[in-house]
Amino acid sequence: MKRREFIIKSGIGAGALLSPGWLIKQQLLAAPISKETPRLTVASGGTAVRLIEKVLQSTGYLEAIIRKGAKVLIKPTIAWDRTPEMAANTNPELVGKLIEACYKAGARQVLVVEHTIHPWTKCYKNSGIERVTKDNRAKILPGNEELYYVDVQIPQAQKLKKLKVHEALGKTDVLINVPVLKADPATGISGAIKNLTGLVWDRHFYYLNDFNRCAAEFLYFRKPDLNIVDASRVLMRHTPAGESPTDVEPKNTLIVSTDIVAADACAARLLGLDPDQIGHIKLTGQLGFGAVHIPEREIKQLSL
Repeated sequence: MKRREFIIKSGIGAGALLSPGWLIKQQLLAAPISKETPRLTVASGGTAVRLIEKVLQSTGYLEAIIRKGAKVLIKPTIAWDRTPEMAANTNPELVGKLIEACYKAGARQVLVVEHTIHPWTKCYKNSGIERVTKDNRAKILPGNEELYYVDVQIPQAQKLKKLKVHEALGKTDVLINVPVLKADPATGISGAIKNLTGLVWDRHFYYLNDFNRCAAEFLYFRKPDLNIVDASRVLMRHTPAGESPTDVEPKNTLIVSTDIVAADACAARLLGLDPDQIGHIKLTGQLGFGAVHIPEREIKQLSL
């Protein structure tokens, strides 16, 4: 196998980068989800930081997915050269608190990365995420050049049979997906599923080859261990980057789930949308990566 090439073989589940050493390590360090851990938690009524503190104290999500010595990759939205009040990127204080919590849960190293759309140095700095990452002893990685990406093949896919993914995916044991929620006229919403396009080199391939299916088929390759949808402040107009803070509406909500489909379905409902009518959410559920509708007993409601 070439040094910069990972291959997914038929019959291996999502998340298995086919380097035998990596696979063994991932099995040892990515903890199994406890039956007591809620499938979906919806917290509301406070700031993003207070909400994530409440969620982590009340649910034990990180203890359920992080074993001592694990390397964690956090994937926020950092695609846009916008300051935090614009809500185009994930709330930086949420990211900082999450990094801190990962270390407390036993992580050995925490990495943060994004393939930005605006110039990467400006996105990292002006979003505030570079600062909180460094302040909390984590490392923020560049994603602006093709040399940072490795080839993978996904035989199970119909459209996304091969792609280049950021090499950090092969160096970490736990993936935490932390998108900011936005209204999106093209795809209905921008949330957990769409946020993973920031881990691939050629995101334009998705739009030229059936975005809904490509976004869903990425999960044959790697499913996040946890999804934290930042709906504290939601960009509703002039998306995806916004034009002024008046485009933003406060929702004061955090949606946390081990089920990426359930997370996005809940996010869609928060915006008054029917998730069954949003192509990438519906298809991702149909492919078996999660459920649009889950029983109420699997949902934990928290409020501040």
